[in-house]
Amino acid sequence: MLLLLTALSFGVFIGYLIFALTRLMIVPRSLSDTYYMLGRQGKLFVLALPLMALLILPGIIGVTPDDWTIIAFLCPAAIAFVGVAAEFKITLALRVHETAAITAATMGVAWTMLFSGSWWVVPVVLAVMAILGIRTRSLLPCIIFWLEMAAFFSVYVSLFLALI
Repeated sequence: MLLLLTALSFGVFIGYLIFALTRLMIVPRSLSDTYYMLGRQGKLFVLALPLMALLILPGIIGVTPDDWTIIAFLCPAAIAFVGVAAEFKITLALRVHETAAITAATMGVAWTMLFSGSWWVVPVVLAVMAILGIRTRSLLPCIIFWLEMAAFFSVYVSLFLALI
């Protein structure tokens, strides 16, 4: 069941990512920028992020040692906050959005490095994202996007490896 929920979460993530990138035909500065760049369709961001967070939560908590579940909880909880505070051009939402995004990335990478048993996934995924960024000539202008993708993919790959 945990594997299925994680797969559904990954499907929501990939689905939104493909939807956004094929509509935009450019690499955005960050995943959150797609909320504004897609116009009315950007509202899917508000649905996708909390849904993927809700679906990944049981899996990530299920494979984490009991004393450290707060780290496992904070990663998806913060992702949900990023989604619901999507209008980051508004001052109050910006504070929530930025804090949640930093928390999600930090907790996700910390969980991957410390508890997933797959610490090596982070540098491998970072290298892949750097190569993709270089090949699309978007690495430096869209560095936030590529770091976000590295954090997301590191967590998903590590969680799938832990659940299999």
